[in-house]
Amino acid sequence: MDLVVIAQIITGAATLLVASVLIYQLRIQHNDSVRDFQFQRETQLLEITNLVLENNEFTDLWIRGGEDYNNLKTDVERYQFNIYLRNYIRLAIFQAEKIPDNSNRAVARFILSGPGRRHVYKSNLKHMVYNRAPNLSKIWDEVYKEFSGEDISNVIPDIIPGTINYKAYEESSGEKIGD
Repeated sequence: MDLVVIAQIITGAATLLVASVLIYQLRIQHNDSVRDFQFQRETQLLEITNLVLENNEFTDLWIRGGEDYNNLKTDVERYQFNIYLRNYIRLAIFQAEKIPDNSNRAVARFILSGPGRRHVYKSNLKHMVYNRAPNLSKIWDEVYKEFSGEDISNVIPDIIPGTINYKAYEESSGEKIGD
C-alpha cells in the first residue's frame, strides 16, 4: 500500500469519527430542546392557571362565563373571558403536534366542559383551531359533540365577533349573547 491510500483511509476514519461525535451532540441538543419545550409549556400552563387561582374576581368571572356566557354582563367581562380562553386555546394549538391525541383530548375536555366556553369556541374561536391545526379541530369537534350532543364539524365561523362588537354578531346571527 502506498502512502496516499493510507492517508485516505486515515482521513476517512477521522471524518467518520467526527461525524459520529457530531451526531451524538445533535441528539443531546435535541433531547435538551424537547425538555426545554416541555418546561416552557408547563410554565405557560402554570401562569395561565395561576391567573384564575390568584385572582378571586377573575375566578368568579371564569366560573360564571364557563357556566353560561350570558352570565357575563359587561363588555369588559366578555373581553377578559374571551381573551383568556383564546390564549388557552393558542397554547393548546402550539402544543398539539408535540403531545399525543389523548392529551389533546384532555385539554379539549377541560376547555369545552363548560357551556359558556363551548359557546365562545363555536361562535368565536373554532376558526382559530380549524385554520391552525385541522387535526386538532377534529378532536375538539368530537369533544364538543360529547358534551353538547351537537355536531359542529361543518361549522366554520365566517366572522370573528370578538367581544366589544358582540351586538353586530347578534344582529348578523340572530343569536342573543349579551345584555
